[in-house]
Parts: sequence; structure tokens; C-alpha cells
Amino acid sequence: MNEEIHRLEHNADAAFERVNARFQTVVDDVEKARQEVLAEVRRTRDEKKKVLEEQLQIIQAEKGKVDTDVKVRRYSFRLFINAAACAFCIYDTKLK
Repeated sequence: MNEEIHRLEHNADAAFERVNARFQTVVDDVEKARQEVLAEVRRTRDEKKKVLEEQLQIIQAEKGKVDTDVKVRRYSFRLFINAAACAFCIYDTKLK
């Protein structure tokens, strides 16, 4: 009877080790998959961030061009207004 109990204990210990080994394999596989998914998420984030930064640079460059164009047009408009005012003054002076 003692031999049977000893064999039972030994077989149970072996079964526990096999179960633990299989679960550890599953845990390792899940961890590997988790790391792969996290790496993909990081890669996607980095790609999208790069695209957004490139778009932002383009927008800022275009905004700079528009700002410069607005300044030039404002200056030209002021010159036009001043020239028109001077022309009006000269015309008005001739009428008097």
C-alpha cells in the first residue's frame, strides 16, 4: 500500500510539473504576442506622428507664405490709399 501511495505522489508531482510547464509555455506565448502587439502599436504611433509632424511643417510653411503675402498686400494697399489721398488732395487743390 505504501508503494502505491509513493507512486501516486510521484505521478502527481510529475503531472503538476507537466501542467506547470504547459501553462508556462502558454504564458510565454501570450507575453510574446503582447510584446508584438505593443511593438506594432508603437510603430503605428510613430508613423502617424511622423506624418502629422510633416503636415504641420507644411502648414506652418504655407502660413508663413500667407502671412508674408498679407503684409505685402497691406503695404501695397496703404501705398494705394496714400497715393489716392494725395491725388485727391491735388485734384481738390486744383478745383479751389
